[in-house]
Amino acid sequence: MTNLPLERFEPHYLIETAIAFAVASHEAVGQKRKYTGEPYWHHPHMVATIVGEFTDDEDIIAAAWLHDVVEDTQAPLATIEKFFGERCAGLVDDMTDKAPLEYGNRAKRKEFERARLSRVSPEAKLIKLADIKNNTESIVQHDPKFAKVYLSEMRLLLPELFNYHQGRGRYDLWGNVRSQVEQGCYELGIS
Repeated sequence: MTNLPLERFEPHYLIETAIAFAVASHEAVGQKRKYTGEPYWHHPHMVATIVGEFTDDEDIIAAAWLHDVVEDTQAPLATIEKFFGERCAGLVDDMTDKAPLEYGNRAKRKEFERARLSRVSPEAKLIKLADIKNNTESIVQHDPKFAKVYLSEMRLLLPELFNYHQGRGRYDLWGNVRSQVEQGCYELGIS
């Protein structure tokens, strides 16, 4: 028998724990996907799957699973940090909308978020791109009226996410999401 390192056979504890935490958190508040009624955790599952195509970094994949937990459930960021560490919690924090409600106006809140997201880490931008990819598919398919607003917002946001690899030479996902957004705009007659 070969002496392979034991960790090769151990489960991806951080990711498995993130999956369980995300599913439990979204289920605890009864959150469902808006258009399909399916359990909400299907969305972070898809986001994490997309992210996993570009990295095997467990902190990033775990954060993809957890990216909506603080914003949409009763789980505080401090709990994410306690169980998943500072780096993972930082990525989740980067993904949590921080636009002040007193802005009231959706356009102003989105402008604030664009500026904020332009400054997040490349790893957070990777998760955001995966999030946009999955949300775009759902919104264009199920809500063409809102899709016109959403796609226009994504057109403005995508340039802020362009440098997500910071010279690492992998712009595949960004280009794919950009094409998806532009295709949706074309189909819905958005110029």
